[in-house]
This record gives sequence, structure tokens and C-alpha cells, in this order.
Amino acid sequence: MGCALASLRFAAKTTGNVVCILLLTGTAMLAGAVETTGRTAVCLVSFLCGCKIDQLQTEVHSERYDALSGGSTVEYIPGSIGFGAGALAEILDEKTTLANSQKALFGHFSEVQLIDKTKYLLQKEFGCLEPDLLAEDFQFLFPVVGPLPKEEFVDAFGGFKVKQVFPSACANYWNFSVDPMEPNRVWFFSKAVMPFKEPTKADDVPGNLQKLLLGTRGLWSIFACLGMPRPPAEIRTPPQIMSVSFDENGKCYKLTGGYCADRTSGNTSNLGGIFGPLNAVRPGLLPFPEARPWSPSLTWEALILRAPQIGKDYKTWSHQVFGCAHEEVSSDSIDRGL
Repeated sequence: MGCALASLRFAAKTTGNVVCILLLTGTAMLAGAVETTGRTAVCLVSFLCGCKIDQLQTEVHSERYDALSGGSTVEYIPGSIGFGAGALAEILDEKTTLANSQKALFGHFSEVQLIDKTKYLLQKEFGCLEPDLLAEDFQFLFPVVGPLPKEEFVDAFGGFKVKQVFPSACANYWNFSVDPMEPNRVWFFSKAVMPFKEPTKADDVPGNLQKLLLGTRGLWSIFACLGMPRPPAEIRTPPQIMSVSFDENGKCYKLTGGYCADRTSGNTSNLGGIFGPLNAVRPGLLPFPEARPWSPSLTWEALILRAPQIGKDYKTWSHQVFGCAHEEVSSDSIDRGL
């Protein structure tokens, strides 16, 4: 009886997964065809009207110095060779490699000076309070937003006035280090804690973030009455990886960040940058997927999640069925022996 029930469950699960896979892939193909048609039409209109997007035409700054191809010596810790024939050393001797690469680049900024410059830049709101810290060819590059040039970044970031909404926020920057293979770049982490209280009135000069929250406060109060969770009293972002790159004059020419290192940490649904706190207090407000928590695509769910599940269910079924059969045979043998 147990074997029969296991077989019925396996048949039902397999049939359901196959149907779901067909639905998911079919929907993905249809959505892909619609998107391709729309993008093709947009490209045609953009070409005919010359209405290109400046940001998409901008060439992003790559590494201005790379120790692996810059002619400097990359040193490895003795004994850090991986397993297998022909395996190479993998763990850098950071101090020696950094010393070699700094000599090959520009030696007038020490490791300590670059880190101090980075910390000062952060104290000045990424240079928005002191734009001279930013190079004229500065670029702001986050996972979705950017590249933004200097003037546009200062206007946009300064216009948000994040501290206006989160006056007690602490970014918690830590682990500053100079990249030994790109010695003009400082890497560091951020794990912000942001106490939040719903704004009730605008300041004399409200920022864009405060305007957005005040403009949607009434609507979100209704949603809260309908069961939507209220904003947390304290927002905690996941650890985010950030970097500042300096030119020969000691000015920042590239700022990167917002890259979450652990999706299980914090309460912003693995969103960094400004999207994380905004999603925590106004979930689903922004209409584009880049500002919402990650969800698997249709084809990912079909091919990576559901298709392998059939194999897992088969293993469970065969263990149950053949296990039952083995137990029945053993029971019969015992009965005959008696």
C-alpha cells in the first residue's frame, strides 16, 4: 500500500512539474518575443529621430592600471599552490605585490594616504559637499545606476538628501584596503544601520527622498490597514562592497558600490544603494524590476529549479518503492523460515 501511494505522489509531482515547465517556458518565449519586438521598434525610432541616451553611449572607466598586465611583479605566498598537476599559486603576497605595483604606477601616494583620502571623501558625502575632490572625468557606477558624470552625480545624490529622512543613519564603513593589483583603488565595505521614523511634514527645503515618502504616505497607510507590513523601525542593509579609484592628482575618478555580498543579511531584501532602504519603507513602489527584490526568471525556474526537481523526486520515489519491495521480500523470507 505504501509503495502504491508513493508511486501516485511521484506521478502527480512529475506531471505537475512538467506542466509548470511547459507553462514557464511558453510564457518566457512569448514575453521574449514581445520584448524583442518592442526593443527593435525603439531602436528604429531612436535611429530615425537621433534620440539616443547619453548614459548608454558613455564608455565606462576600466582599470587604469592592472598589475597582472602592467609589467610589475605579482608575488605569491610560498606553498599556496592549488591541487592537481600544473596548479599555480593562488594566494597573493599582498604587501610585496602592492609595493611593486605602486612603484610601477605613481609612488607619491602611499597606502595610508589613499585610505585617508577615501575616508575624507566619505565624510564629504562622496564629494557632494566638496566637488573639488572629484576629477572632471569622474564616474559614479553602481549595479544599475550609472555611469553618472560629476555634475549629474552631485546634483542627483545631493538632491536625495538621505540624511533628511535618516538623520541617525550610520553607514558603518570598514575594512579599507588598497588593491594590490590596482594600487590606485581602495576597497571597503558598508553595512548601514538606519533608524526610520515616518516623515509627517516637509522640511524647509525637502529633498527628493522626503518628497517621495510624503507623497506616498497616505497610500501606504491604506496598504498597512489592508495587511501590508509597516516600515521597520530600523533598516539594516546587507554588507555592500564599494571602491574609490584615484588619478595621478589624487582625485576620485570612479566610485563604485551597492554590490551586496550576502543576500541573507539585513532587511532590505538583498537590495543595496538607495533602492534597499526605499524598498524597506515602500516595498514595490518603484515600477521597474531593478529596484525590487530578485526573483527567478521564468526560464530559470523551469530549467534550473523544476527540471532537476523531477530527478530528486525520482530518487525519493525509487528509494521508497524499492525499499518497500525489499522489506516485503525480507518479511516473506522470515515467514517461510518460520
